[in-house]
Amino acid sequence: MKSLTTFSTVTALLLTVFITACQPTKKEEGSADEAKQQNEANLDRDEEKDAEFIVNTVSGSLNIIALAQLALKKSTDQEVKSMAGMLEKDRIKILDELTTFAAKKGIASPTMQTSGAEIDSNYLAESEGQAFDEKWCKSLVNKYEKRIAKFERRSYKTDDMELKKWIDGTLPTLKSHLEMLKKQEEKGE
Repeated sequence: MKSLTTFSTVTALLLTVFITACQPTKKEEGSADEAKQQNEANLDRDEEKDAEFIVNTVSGSLNIIALAQLALKKSTDQEVKSMAGMLEKDRIKILDELTTFAAKKGIASPTMQTSGAEIDSNYLAESEGQAFDEKWCKSLVNKYEKRIAKFERRSYKTDDMELKKWIDGTLPTLKSHLEMLKKQEEKGE
């Protein structure tokens, strides 16, 4: 009788472990994936595209802020440090505006960096001195060029006039950042 009870307990325990292991993994709280999943469930198709843009822009801003903070710590070039401080300040403002807008519209947005952003930071952190500054500028030029193109496409495609106004008002800041980064990148070459 005792072995039957032990067998039943072990079987129940194994079944519980098996069921738990086979369940889909939950998205990490605060992640971009979790925000996208919440938005898919709560928004219609048109709103979903705007929400995806917002989630990606928030994620991108968190990434730029982290890279700016890294440059403030690692760069030996005063111009790069100055630019990094300005980028951090401006991107925090953009992040605040966008998360406020998202909350007003009922759009979930991420609160943490993506794993790709951590990989970028780790890659750049391996470099020192001028090599760091050059890689940092090149990385940010690439990110800004892609982000500006996405802003322009979303501005053209969105039906949300409030979002369009925000995008159109933010684009000049992003373009000025890109120009400064390109000038700094040219100095390093």
